[in-house]
Amino acid sequence: MDRFLTCSRELFNTYFRQPDPWSDPHRAWHLRDRFEPVRSALFRGLVAEPHGLQPLDYGQLHPQISVVARQAGELPVLLNRESGATAGYWDAPVNRLTPEAQLRFVSFFDWAEIERADYRFVMAKVVAWPGVDLAGRFGLVETKDVTFERAD
Repeated sequence: MDRFLTCSRELFNTYFRQPDPWSDPHRAWHLRDRFEPVRSALFRGLVAEPHGLQPLDYGQLHPQISVVARQAGELPVLLNRESGATAGYWDAPVNRLTPEAQLRFVSFFDWAEIERADYRFVMAKVVAWPGVDLAGRFGLVETKDVTFERAD
């Protein structure tokens, strides 16, 4: 996953990002949209195929990739206030995940999609969390705080 993150970020920042995106936002969004199929091909080629995972497009929930805390204990999270929403407000009252929460990878995330990408966050879906009624919510966790494992 680290190779994909680095490659995707550098390709976007170097070849698909307009240097001053807000001077011509229409062009900046067009470049970002042209990058999407490239990013999906990179994801399949660097992550899915080499690891025998389903060759899903980047940005779709990937049921075979778990997002796991690097350190034992609770994981800080920004949960979407609406179940199933991947945009909007990331201010649900719960802001920490316990180790029992099971997350699946969706994408790397930046607040501004047409500015320089740093992929500070991972967007993941809570697929199960025993005793907590938040399964189905999407959340943002800091990339530095997680690793990725195969979920079968």
